[in-house]
Amino acid sequence: MNDRDIIQRKQAEQALRESEHRFRDYAETAFDWFWEMGPDFRFTNLSHQAPFRASVIGGTRWDVAADVDEEPEKWRVHRAILDAREPFRDFTYKTVRPDGSTMWVSVSGKPVFDEQGGFLGYRGAAKDVSDRVRADEAERALQETRMELARVARVTTLGALTASIAHEIHQPLTAVVMNAAAGLRWLSGEPPNLTEVRETLARTARDGQRAIDVIARIRALASRAPVKMEPLDINDAIREVIALMQGEISGKRLALNMKLADPAPEMLGDRVQLQQVIMNLVLNAVEAMGDGEPRELSIETREDGGAKLVVSVSDSGLGLRAVQRSLLSP
Repeated sequence: MNDRDIIQRKQAEQALRESEHRFRDYAETAFDWFWEMGPDFRFTNLSHQAPFRASVIGGTRWDVAADVDEEPEKWRVHRAILDAREPFRDFTYKTVRPDGSTMWVSVSGKPVFDEQGGFLGYRGAAKDVSDRVRADEAERALQETRMELARVARVTTLGALTASIAHEIHQPLTAVVMNAAAGLRWLSGEPPNLTEVRETLARTARDGQRAIDVIARIRALASRAPVKMEPLDINDAIREVIALMQGEISGKRLALNMKLADPAPEMLGDRVQLQQVIMNLVLNAVEAMGDGEPRELSIETREDGGAKLVVSVSDSGLGLRAVQRSLLSP
């Protein structure tokens, strides 16, 4: 071996050491500790960073887990993966630290085989993901609180429209009763007037469907359904709100002017939340108009430059400045 060969060999060994150090640094920054288990899935080794190293050696992962009974299907799938000698990634489970505090661990592993293909066990890495799991749980709790507050707001609004809703349901139900009575009279004739009976039944079905639609809209607004972004027809959403509030609008003797874009602009949104906003705007407009003034409520939809959708709710009330002037005048 000449000097050049010796130099090249030393350079290769140095490069190999640097590569090992580099990949060790990558692994140690990506994971908190490393583990090994035998063919019986019992831990045989854990790196010194593991928070419960002494108590885990000789046991299985499910021996130290605290959520086996809580999530049996998750653990069934994990055991099936191990039995199939397949690699796995980011399996997260709950355990308990030596001090009794709860901890969530995310583990990844791959099977190890000898030269003859014999299964030797698993080798992998683990990471403490407790902060991430708690943050996710807090976000879910916050989202649930937001949903509940929105639902309460919708129910409160519906409570303010009790008379209007009762009127909207009463009308079709009254028509159903009247149609049923008329149908009985037509049937009792000699001979029965079947043509009139068929028309009466058709009106009965139509009015019954009107009542069903009103109830469905009320249930949608009062539900706990999560936010659902989907394509919707904003004009139809507005018409449904006006149908629910028709009694309120008629009772206040308002002139309703609707100028809805044709065709309806396409948009993506949560139908129930948008209807809640529109309902609140309409209620505010109704309350803003006094008794002795022209009482007009206008609702308009239009596209603004093709990039924005504008929904406008306006009323003929005096407005804040006019009220302020009247209060300040001698």
